[in-house]
Amino acid sequence: MLKVFLDVYDELTGVINNAFMANLAAIDKELLEELCAFLKFFDQAIDKLSEEEKPTMHKVISIRQLLLNHCDLKYEDSGELKQLKCFVGERIKSVWTVQDQHYMCTLLHPSLKHFEIAPNEKSKAIALVRQELLKRSLPLSNNITATDHEGVATNPLIMIDKSKLITSNYLLTRCFDQRPLIPKPVLTPTSELDNYMSSDIQLRENDNVLLFWKENTELFPILSSMVRDLFAIPASNTTVERLFSSSKNTVTDRRTSLNGKNGNELLFLQKNLLSLQRIDKDASIKNKEQLKRKISTTNDEQDLLIEGKNNSVSSTMTK
Repeated sequence: MLKVFLDVYDELTGVINNAFMANLAAIDKELLEELCAFLKFFDQAIDKLSEEEKPTMHKVISIRQLLLNHCDLKYEDSGELKQLKCFVGERIKSVWTVQDQHYMCTLLHPSLKHFEIAPNEKSKAIALVRQELLKRSLPLSNNITATDHEGVATNPLIMIDKSKLITSNYLLTRCFDQRPLIPKPVLTPTSELDNYMSSDIQLRENDNVLLFWKENTELFPILSSMVRDLFAIPASNTTVERLFSSSKNTVTDRRTSLNGKNGNELLFLQKNLLSLQRIDKDASIKNKEQLKRKISTTNDEQDLLIEGKNNSVSSTMTK
């Protein structure tokens, strides 16, 4: 609102009533520009934390600290701006509380895990993630029988049923050599977190952090499961508020008999229709490519078979 007022400030003298000219003259334009420049940073922060297509929970601690740093007093600030900075800074500290999920999500972003923007919060984040790792690894602990000197647990009880490997409909496939049954090492929760923290992977701001964890699920299985749960939480309630606002267009006076289940499904489709269409399109393309590869493989096998038969006939005729 202040930015809009600043944009039309010079034009107001030609449109407002003379009775309000004194009020306009009392406004310090330089102070108005200073306040707008200060508050612009907050406007950008709200946009970042209100994104709907990307995870936002990992941004909370970093952006909160940036805003606190932005409220630091400077020598060249006017008296009015210093008062505003003090008020806003104290308000952020008292009202904007940080939850455990915020700490864990920040640590689970490869480019924020070292907490350079807020170094005092790193130890708490590591402790929370380690605690959650141990909690999620308990169901797997009964299968782990030994741990080597590097913290990698091995499970000699992991066996593969060979009968399941040779049930192909193709006769020759049943004769193929089987891969040796080497027990696969299982990372302990401690080593998984240590390996992640020591990795030098960096993501840019527009990179997809979910894609990173999807591609590294085998390296960090428990951490990936945590990401799936935690990154689904929105950082703000703006998405819910927008959904409530759009619900009035779905549940109207002419649709008073609409039950809750149907209303939820309509709102879900309204919110996610474009995403579902993209998923369906990608699945269709993938299925078509698989079908083409299957047809191509079948044709190649038939060509080889025909060629083999022709070579056999030619050899017999030569004899």
